[in-house]
Amino acid sequence: MYTKSRHLVEPWLEKADGRVTIRDYIPRKELIKELSKMDFLVNFENSTSIQMPSKLIDYYLTGRPVLSVPSQNIDKETVNNFLNGNYSNKVEFNNMDRFRIDNVCNRFLGLARGDKHE
Repeated sequence: MYTKSRHLVEPWLEKADGRVTIRDYIPRKELIKELSKMDFLVNFENSTSIQMPSKLIDYYLTGRPVLSVPSQNIDKETVNNFLNGNYSNKVEFNNMDRFRIDNVCNRFLGLARGDKHE
């Protein structure tokens, strides 16, 4: 887990019995490289569906399976499946290329030129 809020997770580190490590922030490109080495990644869902966490874009770029965990009613079977290498309930990413930095930049440039957008 990459966080500067270590105090928020310390109570659970002992229960994790060494399966969770806490690391400080690192540059984004380095982070994506490190995340791509993981078995799977975990997304703790927002309480609303209005916004998508930007980390999901980075997770998509890693090519690793993503377990999305709701804040309520956690499906223990799905979590256990992931822990056992069964990623059948992984997050399915759709149309993520729209978030690639070159595509985002081209849209901004188009706006600056006055292009009509969809």
